[in-house]
Amino acid sequence: MLPIKLQIDDSFLQSEERNGYIVSEKMKRVWAVELDLLNEFTTVCSEYNLKWFVHAGTLLGAVRHNGFIPWDDDIDVMMPRADYDRLCAIGPKLFQSPYFFQTEATDVFFCRSFARLRNSQTTAIQIWEKQFRYPYNQGVFIDIFPYDHLPDDDNELRNHLRDLQEIQNHGWQLRNLVFFYKPKKGKGFIKRNNYFIKHLWFKYVNKNDGDYNKYLRAHLDLITSYNSIDTKRVGEMIIPPLGRHIWNKEWLDHELFLPFEMLQVAVPCHYEDCLNVSFGNDWHTPKPVNNYHGQIFFDTEHPYTDYLK
Repeated sequence: MLPIKLQIDDSFLQSEERNGYIVSEKMKRVWAVELDLLNEFTTVCSEYNLKWFVHAGTLLGAVRHNGFIPWDDDIDVMMPRADYDRLCAIGPKLFQSPYFFQTEATDVFFCRSFARLRNSQTTAIQIWEKQFRYPYNQGVFIDIFPYDHLPDDDNELRNHLRDLQEIQNHGWQLRNLVFFYKPKKGKGFIKRNNYFIKHLWFKYVNKNDGDYNKYLRAHLDLITSYNSIDTKRVGEMIIPPLGRHIWNKEWLDHELFLPFEMLQVAVPCHYEDCLNVSFGNDWHTPKPVNNYHGQIFFDTEHPYTDYLK
């Protein structure tokens, strides 16, 4: 039995061919857990009148496949910053076990600038991270991204994207030093030890209000710096490469609902314009590609904690 509330017919869990691609029974079970998470998310959003849309590959899947892209393994949603902030304020109390609302405030080792809703009784660990047993919640998840206003002037936008890229690169370096740095062979003795000393300093000496926390505040200030201005552009500025998800604000003025497997999901009223910008004008034609996350170790039968021992 899957640890979910959503009623899913057994036939959905069977392996099948979609667009010439075989979706395995194992992936169908992952999809089922993710659909359950999406259902929990949309229930809360409906109750608290929070605006949201499916995003990125999930939007493409909803429009083109009425569900998952056959070779995809996750669900992405996005929200206006104000609604996202509201969800971050109420989510930790509203989502009860096995669900876990994950941000850098609720899970200090998470180290992302967006939120995830996870099922703590399952496992979704990136293959390259599995050996380190990182101590944050690594259940199957859906991604929740905020979107923000952006400058209308093209030169100003380019400068803004450059500044965002620079500060995000710096943040990932600090993240690795603060939490995840593991000395490895092949880096050179001096370089390896210098990094390890920095790691110890940030993690144990400078941890209360250290460089990483300063980065978080600086990044939030920059990414939201145009939200007080009624610009015509908005965008999601976290998924790389930056600049791939920039839209006219009017394209997101209101939502339409489309089927997504057995659920109904919100899509932007001008979803075709959004998809043209994000995926190019040939998005109508399915082209099997690797998912964004790379290889993930999934287990819908056991909690991620079993793999941290």
